[in-house]
Amino acid sequence: MTDVRAAIRVPISPTPNYLNRSVLLMHSLHAADPEASRHSIDLFVSPDTSPAPERWRDAVADFGLHWHDVEPASFASFGYAAASLARVRTPTDADVVLKADADMVVIGPVGELIERSHTTQTVLGVTAYRSPFNATTFPYAADHSPRECWSELFARMGLAAPSFVGRHPAGFENGWDTATTSCPAYFNYGVVAMPAPAAAQIGAILADEQARVDKVFSGAHYAQVALTVAMYRLGLRAEELPLRFNFPNQPRYVEPYPQDASDIRILHYMSRDMFDKEADLDDLASIEGWLAAGHDRDPLHARLAEALAAALPVLRTCPWNETS
Repeated sequence: MTDVRAAIRVPISPTPNYLNRSVLLMHSLHAADPEASRHSIDLFVSPDTSPAPERWRDAVADFGLHWHDVEPASFASFGYAAASLARVRTPTDADVVLKADADMVVIGPVGELIERSHTTQTVLGVTAYRSPFNATTFPYAADHSPRECWSELFARMGLAAPSFVGRHPAGFENGWDTATTSCPAYFNYGVVAMPAPAAAQIGAILADEQARVDKVFSGAHYAQVALTVAMYRLGLRAEELPLRFNFPNQPRYVEPYPQDASDIRILHYMSRDMFDKEADLDDLASIEGWLAAGHDRDPLHARLAEALAAALPVLRTCPWNETS
C-alpha cells in the first residue's frame, strides 16, 4: 500500500452529459482500484454553456468531486485548451497530477502508474494514436513526413530537433513506417501523469507555449502539441506508457495489442461507432436504452457496459438526471 496521492484532473462542460461521464469515471475508479480513496478527482468546468444550478454543484461535492470554474478570460483566449492550462496551473498538495479526459472508465488498478510517475519524477502518458500533422494543421506537412514536421515545429519554437522516443499506436495501419509513426514524447490527453513539481513548471510556461504553437499549428490538438514543446523546453523526463493505460474503444486495436487488451487499466470511449458519448450519456433514458439494447458487443464495449451498469444506481440519484 502506497501513500502517494494523485489529483485526477478532468475537463468538462457543466452539462448532464459531462457530469454523468464524471460520475462514471469516479465510480469505475473506486470499483477497480482499492487505493482510489486516497486520490482526488477535480473537475475543471469550462464556461461554454449556462452555469449549472447550485444543487448540481452541491451534488458533485457530495460525491467527493471538486468543482473548479475555468476563468472566462482564459476560455476566451484559449477555448477548451484553457482547462488544460488550469489543470497544471492550479496548485495541489498531491504528489502527482493526473490529467484525464472525461470519456474514460477505469477497468483495473492505476496505482502503478501514479507510483511510477512519483518515484521516477517522470511525465508518463500513452502516445497520441496518430500524428497531429497534415496539410491543414501544418502546411509544411504537405511535402514532408510527420517526423520532419516535428523537427520543423521545434525549430520554429526555438528548440533543437527532439528525440524521437514515442510511437503512435495506430502505426499498425501503415506497417509501422518510421517516418510516419515515430514522434517525440507526444501524449494523448486522455491520460497524462506528471509529478506535482513538473506540473508546476509546465503550468508556469504552458500559456506561452500554447500561444506560440497556435500561431503555426491550427489543429484541434494544439494543446497536446504545446505540452510536448513545454516538456522539451524544460528538459523534463518523459516516457511512453503501454496502451493498456489509455486503450481506445476500437476493436481493431485488440489484435495488434493482445497483452494490453487482456490487461486494460483505463478504457477511452473516444470512438462513437458503438457507443455515442455525445448522446448515450445525456440522461437516464439514453443510458438505460443503450444498456438494454444488448447487441452483440465486442469485448471492449462489454467492459464499458459492465462499468456503466455498475454505476447506474448512483447515476439515478443525480439531480441533473431528474425527469420531472
